[in-house]
Amino acid sequence: MNKSSLNDGYFKKIFFDHFEDVVRFSYYFCKDIEEARNIAQDTFAAFWLNIDKVNRDDNILRYLFFIAKNKTLNYLKKKSYGEKYFSYQKGKMLNINKTIIESSTFSTVLCNEIEDALNYSISKMSIKVKETFMLSRYKHLKNKEIAEKQNISIKTVEYRMMSALRIIRKYLTKFDV
Repeated sequence: MNKSSLNDGYFKKIFFDHFEDVVRFSYYFCKDIEEARNIAQDTFAAFWLNIDKVNRDDNILRYLFFIAKNKTLNYLKKKSYGEKYFSYQKGKMLNINKTIIESSTFSTVLCNEIEDALNYSISKMSIKVKETFMLSRYKHLKNKEIAEKQNISIKTVEYRMMSALRIIRKYLTKFDV
């Protein structure tokens, strides 16, 4: 297999795994789905041009968000300063989003993405597993206390926690956490 086909396969995997993540990231700031898709396309074009320089052991989503952040920021600057007939309210909102993205650190954006994925994974749990997980992680109860409170065995608590963590792990794998 030659170097080009290795890069092609790697690029396709990254593209299919993370394109929608980049679209959501850009859309959060620009509020225009078509523009968010264009920014995501531009992000992956930049990624392709630099694919030989990318360390494949690094967190690739972090790298993609960094590129998307700059491309979104450029869009917001162009949009807020370059359009003659821009309404005052929309311009004001874009300036606020531009300020937010300029001042936000990558870790803030990544934390928001992780929190969204965690909340989504919790929503996918059965009611009993979710209740057990919430008592353990958010109420800080010990397994024995949970078992007494829910009138179940400690083994059942352990099984439910294992199930909850398996579900969470499924939705957080792309973050390397």
